[in-house]
Amino acid sequence: MTNLRVPLVTLSIFFAFTTGTSVDFGKFSNCGILSLREDFKCLLKLVSFNKESPQIDWKNENKLQGIQKSCDFLQSCYESMECRKNDKDTVEIANRMKTYCSSLLHLQKDFSECYRKVERLDSTCRFGDSCNNIFGKNNCARKLILENCGENEWIGFKDNMMRLVKVKSPKCKADQFYYL
Repeated sequence: MTNLRVPLVTLSIFFAFTTGTSVDFGKFSNCGILSLREDFKCLLKLVSFNKESPQIDWKNENKLQGIQKSCDFLQSCYESMECRKNDKDTVEIANRMKTYCSSLLHLQKDFSECYRKVERLDSTCRFGDSCNNIFGKNNCARKLILENCGENEWIGFKDNMMRLVKVKSPKCKADQFYYL
């Protein structure tokens, strides 16, 4: 059975912290205790989200709705960070979160029927979890999705997976998959 969870599992693990940037807390000294408390709530939700994301059960509608709620909560968290709205690290994390959630939710909503079709097959195609093999050995996902779901499904899946891998691995040249 095809395993679509593999690339999504590793893409979600602490994507917001993979930039390797350090945060200069001195520049936030005028934010105040109340703001720090709100920031901490956002951080705790992000950690919880990163723990839950690898275990997404694409067949469980309640879990998928939970992911949607987490995405909405985190997005509103980042938008409410008024004293950090011009901080490049905060803006980058918020943008990565927005990209991640919109791609993940596209896969949840628009790709779910194709996912079910592909899951029922007895395929040896295993999608990878890195920039080099995100679509499986010899890009087997392309053929699998094209044959079972059509070109539009493949293009949507490919585009979203490329966005997700860029969030996970900013140095990845995901554009190499553009013409698959």
